[in-house]
Amino acid sequence: MPTNATTLSQEDLRKLKTVWRTIEAFRSIDPKMPSSYMAAFIAVAQEPGLGPTEYAKRLGTHQAIASRVLLEIGPKSRLKDSGYGLVQVGISNADMRAHAYELTTKGRVLLQRLLDLQKDA
Repeated sequence: MPTNATTLSQEDLRKLKTVWRTIEAFRSIDPKMPSSYMAAFIAVAQEPGLGPTEYAKRLGTHQAIASRVLLEIGPKSRLKDSGYGLVQVGISNADMRAHAYELTTKGRVLLQRLLDLQKDA
């Protein structure tokens, strides 16, 4: 072991285990799920009802990339038959021309699983 290695406290190890279990929850859906998909899911869970432009700002990316990621975690996929089905797109209540994303039933089940991991931590 390197001499300059940091020793983690039991609390830090517990927190890291929770992070790892969170990643595993997403990867149970797809072992190759990118972290950008995980981040987009969390953004929609935190604040549903927004469009791709608003989520792009929260994710620190471009609107076109956010739109693609939201479609992938939603009903459609560019690379496979269907998306993950975690979010759905509807019409914004504030602007009938704008899209608004929210969690599907499958997405709410995953969200509850993630929240339960935090309780167990």
